[in-house]
Amino acid sequence: MKYLAKDDSKCIQCGACESICSKTYFKEDNPEKSCIQIKKEDTPEINVCNQCGECIDICPVMAIKRDKFG
Repeated sequence: MKYLAKDDSKCIQCGACESICSKTYFKEDNPEKSCIQIKKEDTPEINVCNQCGECIDICPVMAIKRDKFG
């Protein structure tokens, strides 16, 4: 099984992944409802969700990808 893998060092904290996730599952642009969350600190940390993959294509810096090792 393949899993979403994240690269926190690439994340620019744009919120696109949070936005697409909430639009997909809750039909509204509300990042607080998103299954994927970005901790906005000095160094961003992406907390990956339920593995749907909607965020992969929307990420402008390819910080999220599908990886067989997770």
